[in-house]
Amino acid sequence: MKRHLLTASSTAALLAFLQPPDANATQTLVASIYGFYDAESGIGDLPGSVTNGLAQVNSQNVYDTPSLFFVNPTGYTITGAQITLSVAPAQNNSGVTYNNGVIETFSLGTLGAGAVTQLAWGGQGPSVTTQGNNIFGNPVDLMADDYDDIYSSNYGNISSPATPIGSKVDCTLTYPSDPNGWFNYCAPTGNFKVAFSGTLSGTGGLSGDPVAAVFSEFDVNGNYTGWEGIDPNGWSENASYDVHSGTVSGVLANIYVGNTGTVPSSPLTGAPEPATLTLLGAGLGALGMARWRRKRPD
Repeated sequence: MKRHLLTASSTAALLAFLQPPDANATQTLVASIYGFYDAESGIGDLPGSVTNGLAQVNSQNVYDTPSLFFVNPTGYTITGAQITLSVAPAQNNSGVTYNNGVIETFSLGTLGAGAVTQLAWGGQGPSVTTQGNNIFGNPVDLMADDYDDIYSSNYGNISSPATPIGSKVDCTLTYPSDPNGWFNYCAPTGNFKVAFSGTLSGTGGLSGDPVAAVFSEFDVNGNYTGWEGIDPNGWSENASYDVHSGTVSGVLANIYVGNTGTVPSSPLTGAPEPATLTLLGAGLGALGMARWRRKRPD
């Protein structure tokens, strides 16, 4: 990772904003990621303090499906951005779920400077690369529309493993006309881990640096969010998480300068406040300018 130095008279206040107040304070914070389940107002479901002054890119009103919001208040674009999803017991209270072992990569392209960009699940097409099949040997799309219900109408008939996974206790939604309706929708679909990566591009000393974030269903403060519409055990149809009211996760992850193997993983403590992120744009610009001035000949 590159070092970026300022003169002694200008460092203190800037670094107070650039560095998150946690054990990973040496990391350079660039942007943040919010998560929603059922973002029926698109980017409008984010707090105004987060979106104020930022362009809104690809805002979509979506129902019963996850969304991620990439909040980049800096003057740098993030090029070659992508996310890699993976399902493993570690994301599901140590339990094996139907999509265990599946890995999927999706290209986001370029995330604009000074912008909030929404990624809604569903209809992603050829930009998705999937490795591995679900535990039944069938291909599965972790970015399918209505991800939590991809086994709808199948669970009651599907050939379960020799040892059944989970139980009805995880599925708390009920249907007055069909008391056993949980069979039609409830399944151990599986939460996934998300690894984000990209490269900063623009005028300044950070241009060309890699950025990354790693998170799952917990926010940076360690709170389980259910932004995938699934409960902590990886099951769909839980009334606490399969909700339809534009549920805001808070900051799911912070994007730092570095590679996925070097940046801190959520959950963390000390999530930056929206005002902090607003100041990052000016801060990173000043950081790049100071470095440029240092390079100039006397």
